[in-house]
Amino acid sequence: MEESSQPKPLMTDLRCVKGIAVSSRFSEDGYNAFYNLDFKPDDIVALTFAKCGTTFLQKILYLLTRLDETGDFPPTYDSAKDTVALGQFYLDWMHRDKGHGPYPDNTIDDIVNQPSPRIFSTHLRPEMAPPHVADKARVVYMLRNPKDTFVSFHHMVAKMRGGVQGGWLGTPEHQGTYSYYMEGSYFEHLKAMQTFIDEQANGRVLVLYYEDVVTNVRDHVRKLAAYLNVPLSDAKLDAIVTKSSFPNMQAAAPEHRQMLFRKGGNGDWKNYIDTVDKDGMPTPSAEQWQRFDDELAKLKDLPLAQPLFQWMN
Repeated sequence: MEESSQPKPLMTDLRCVKGIAVSSRFSEDGYNAFYNLDFKPDDIVALTFAKCGTTFLQKILYLLTRLDETGDFPPTYDSAKDTVALGQFYLDWMHRDKGHGPYPDNTIDDIVNQPSPRIFSTHLRPEMAPPHVADKARVVYMLRNPKDTFVSFHHMVAKMRGGVQGGWLGTPEHQGTYSYYMEGSYFEHLKAMQTFIDEQANGRVLVLYYEDVVTNVRDHVRKLAAYLNVPLSDAKLDAIVTKSSFPNMQAAAPEHRQMLFRKGGNGDWKNYIDTVDKDGMPTPSAEQWQRFDDELAKLKDLPLAQPLFQWMN
């Protein structure tokens, strides 16, 4: 049989559920547990597209809901019994028993039975969200400039796989991250979220932008505290700002979560315009970067998309 002349796709292990592409890590048991969850009024759902600051948001939510007013953990708090102390866990990737990646030491019950307020993180498209989640829980949605999101995605894939065979732009043998990402669902995710907010959320979604949060952490912690109805003293606010700084988060992260950290900040995509990276692979041209602007321009009438334009240049 003749070999295909098409380059090998970057990821061959995606699955399709309800007509939507999901990670190979998707677990039907985990998804069903999330979908059918009996949400409590103080539950928090952090909904993000991948590499839009999920780890940063999770850390702030964890500290905001676990620290006391002195800025420390209460004497009765036991992090060993609170799985989310380790970072974000995606319930739709979890299993009933241990031994499954990417969380071999944890199960669905560990996440479902975490202390209140419970924190759930997901990259799922809003169409797959549990019914009435925004009526019962508090949903926080964070966006990020898609250009920086793409750069962060490229580097995470490189860390996970010990390099990207097709580089940024691809080779005759392997797909690159650029074509994979542009075929992906950042813009579809944004459109679907706008529909979700307009038609289902009844105003119970707090929308944040990564660039705004990293520029002014204090004000956004205050905004989150008000939305979640969580007490916030000056001492607690100071502790959250310190503990959620990029250097402190990176230093505290276990080895298996280090791939989630690179440099943080805004505008890194500008370092990858028509150049060659440290592995000798060419990066996208100015014209290829322009495609991000063109795709976002198609969404210019969506309220969610409009703030993003200020970070695109």
